[in-house]
Amino acid sequence: INSDPDPVVSEINAVESIHTYILELGFDSKVIEMTKTLHGSIEEKFNHKFMRKLLERFRKMKGTFLYNHSYLTSVIALTVGAKFSWMNYDNKEKIYLGSMLHDLGYKHKENALRESMGVNEVKALSPEEQEDILGHTIRFARHLAEIDNVHQDVIKIVQNHHGVHGDEAYPQVIYPSDTNLIFALFILSHELALE
Repeated sequence: INSDPDPVVSEINAVESIHTYILELGFDSKVIEMTKTLHGSIEEKFNHKFMRKLLERFRKMKGTFLYNHSYLTSVIALTVGAKFSWMNYDNKEKIYLGSMLHDLGYKHKENALRESMGVNEVKALSPEEQEDILGHTIRFARHLAEIDNVHQDVIKIVQNHHGVHGDEAYPQVIYPSDTNLIFALFILSHELALE
């Protein structure tokens, strides 16, 4: 995706990729239905004005790279999570919400196309692009922390999802001792969705 300089072509490729992944990997239709149920439940649970705007913004992005990347991450996580006894409804909600929100901190959604870049690659971009990309995690996590009922696991996903790449990590390196099962499952799913 990053090798393609045309954002429109990248967006089209993203739409095609999500359909290909779902067909090739054979996701259970129950998981797809579960995402719809979780989304409805989250809309009811979070009556905060900021959260309603976020969910509406996300819905309007349907068909874009950012939406498809986030949705695919949630589908992979919920599919894998179904194999674990600890994946109760609350944890499904955390995974789904973290997946949907993790990249909404970008000021310019086209910067999400650079999602797989490490910190050194990002530092070669313009100052405005660097600020947006490197700041999207912390900036957004701060806003989420102000909303009642947003679990710390969701905030951790948003804030630290680029922290697992060693020397290429940002905003900080996250070590295995800093993770829990929810975060580990999200990272596994996120990396698979990027590939």
